Amino acid sequence: MERSSLAIRFMKMIGLIASAYLLFASINYPFRVHSDRIALTLILTVICLASYLWIGKKMAKLTLKQNEIILFMVMSGIVLLEFHIAFKMRLLPTVDLSHIIDEAGYLLDEGLHEFTDQAYFGSCTNNIPLGILIYWVFKTGRVIGANDDLLTGGLWNVLLLLWMYVNAYRILIRVTKKETAIYVMLFVLANPVCIAYASYYYTDTVSMAFTVAGLSHMVWGLSEDTKFKRLHLVLGGFLLAFATKVRVTSCFIIISIVLTLVIYRKLKAFIRSIVFCVIGALIFSIIWIPLYHYHIPFETRDTEIPVTHYLMMGANKETSGTYFGPDVDFTKSFSTKEERIQATKEVWINRIRTNGILGNIRLILAKEENVWTEGEKTMNAIHGRRRETAISNISLLETKLRFLSLICKHTITRFFSLSF
Repeated sequence: MERSSLAIRFMKMIGLIASAYLLFASINYPFRVHSDRIALTLILTVICLASYLWIGKKMAKLTLKQNEIILFMVMSGIVLLEFHIAFKMRLLPTVDLSHIIDEAGYLLDEGLHEFTDQAYFGSCTNNIPLGILIYWVFKTGRVIGANDDLLTGGLWNVLLLLWMYVNAYRILIRVTKKETAIYVMLFVLANPVCIAYASYYYTDTVSMAFTVAGLSHMVWGLSEDTKFKRLHLVLGGFLLAFATKVRVTSCFIIISIVLTLVIYRKLKAFIRSIVFCVIGALIFSIIWIPLYHYHIPFETRDTEIPVTHYLMMGANKETSGTYFGPDVDFTKSFSTKEERIQATKEVWINRIRTNGILGNIRLILAKEENVWTEGEKTMNAIHGRRRETAISNISLLETKLRFLSLICKHTITRFFSLSF
């Protein structure tokens, strides 16, 4: 048996095991957190899943044109609802985004372009790219007469979500049949999490839109029958480079692409095209470097939080690898880059050793379980500080949104686990 065939079977086996675990975690979640809505959560999740499967059977009897019309109507309805929420809610969360929004607004009010909040951006350098992007989004809004920065940000984010939906569909129709692509898109659009984030934009949501767009251009560029394939590859490289700059975890999609090409023995064909992706990334770098220095007048070498800090924090089994304030204080207690790297590296290695093999496996599983079950738990923090206008129109939606999102996320987890 060829090595590529063995690799494919191995990856499928890993996927099957992961799907089985996530299916179990999804069903077990209400019991694990001792929810007072265990029965209701399970019943409504089953109803949602059964309804979606029933809708799928009905759609299978329709023509492709009719299904496309249904997708267009559903996507339009979702986007209109998101625009409505963006108009009615001016989110200013208590999390990092508030620092970014406040800084961008202050700079524009004072006619400045150099960041002044060195205490925050000097350490949280990972949020500088998003800060620069939001500065220009707000500035563009003010140029065209939109002086409400929070409204501008919300509307811009809805456009980002729409862009992401369109690019996700463009990817799907290239890798599967249109009927399947429409079915999957309707399932994704039904997730109220997308509505919940209508006027919230942070590194994860912003980078997601640019990552999907970059991947879309990559897929189309690698398609032999695509016009302007080289331009697609350049744009793909540019957008993925920007997405990775906004949130470094976007690089995982690049790693997964390379691994997939290796497994299916298509890496050689990709290598012939990769030069255009690199050109796109280089164009981004040429634009980004002077733009960065235009906005950041201070040195961040000894004040930034190093990568090893996040590795250290991620290895903390007591918090399931999530944010931990004492870890942040520990890292900031050192005055130089070298000291911070050395100290956090030692703690990281010590935690890995203390956890042991089984402990580290449990930690990884806990992280995945968190992502696929209660990943939206920060919604309360996101909606914490908010300027209200006509909030009565959506107060009921906001009150029930987390519960609906939880049910929908369980439905998605179970559907993909079972379908795998």
